[in-house]
Amino acid sequence: MPSFQVVVTPNATNDLFDIVDFIAADVPERAHSFVDDLQSRIFQLLSTQPNGGVRIGADRYLTFGQYVAVYRVVDQEQVVILHMITHGARDWRRLRQERSPVND
Repeated sequence: MPSFQVVVTPNATNDLFDIVDFIAADVPERAHSFVDDLQSRIFQLLSTQPNGGVRIGADRYLTFGQYVAVYRVVDQEQVVILHMITHGARDWRRLRQERSPVND
């Protein structure tokens, strides 16, 4: 199976920065390594098994511990677009709907 390219939207990049800031408030020495590990796991899975997530409309989502990654697969281009990474306790479905596709 060919590998898919993972494209991270500006919103998803901001989500990662927000996660670093949130964790750093409690455990500064763990913040960057946690996000690096989370990002690595997300990229590994999305690039090799992009259709493995649960489908919601055109989007899919995967959980990574307490976090949720929301993405879209463009099969014909072998691209996975990562739209959002957030804590699963948040209302991430509503957040995804509120985000403008233009800003993604």
